[in-house]
Amino acid sequence: MWQREAFGLTYDQIAANLGVDKSTVQRTVQLFLNTGSVCKRPYPKEKAFRKLTQPAQLFILRLVIDNPAMYLDEIQRHLETMLMLVSTICRFLHENGFTRKKVAEGGTTAG
Repeated sequence: MWQREAFGLTYDQIAANLGVDKSTVQRTVQLFLNTGSVCKRPYPKEKAFRKLTQPAQLFILRLVIDNPAMYLDEIQRHLETMLMLVSTICRFLHENGFTRKKVAEGGTTAG
């Protein structure tokens, strides 16, 4: 911003001085003009990757122990399937009035 405002340099000149791409300079100047700061906005938590839950960590370890030659993309597919199923089941049960306590007390009737 200093080079742009104080010296009136072009985006190309600023980019050359800083060793960055012209689009980076344009984006930074635009951010400053819109917000008064060049600090990035915080990334929305709902879009941020979450840490693996303990069950997911155990699931990954079990996959690797059972098949040490498994590729990362294969692990990812297994994990995505597991997480989608768990979230779908959880949402379904919650929407139908079940809580963890009710499900745990209900038990199963295997026959």
